Formats: sequence, structure tokens, C-alpha cells
Amino acid sequence: MNGALYNDVMPNLGVTLSDEGIALVLTYARSSWGNSAPAIARDEVAKVRASLGDRLEPWAGGPALAAAQATRALP
Repeated sequence: MNGALYNDVMPNLGVTLSDEGIALVLTYARSSWGNSAPAIARDEVAKVRASLGDRLEPWAGGPALAAAQATRALP
């Protein structure tokens, strides 16, 4: 905040939240702050999760994330 830089990794919520829980969190974020995006379905979360296989390391962005978006069910 106010120009502060944070160099940390977001916790892996995929191991603690169910598909339904992740869908609820995403739906909340998409429908907050005046947005009117549709709800995320549990089945959509399950599809993306299945496409990731057993990946455990965080995404660093850049080319690796772009390649995953091209070959997997990532938005």
C-alpha cells in the first residue's frame, strides 16, 4: 500500500478449500465493488483444478503462466 513492495507468495488455498469454497470466494470477488459478473460454478473450478494435475509450486507469471493458459483450462 502507498508504494510498499511485498515479495511473498500467496498461500496455496487449493489444498485447504474445496471446489465449492474456491467457487464461493471467486464469486464474491467477481461480484464485489459494483461488478455484476456471473457466479463461478463448482464444476468450473473442478475443471481448472483437474487441468493442473498435481502442480504444487506457485505461478510466477510470465512465459510459464502464458503457456499454461494456452494448454490448460485456465482463464
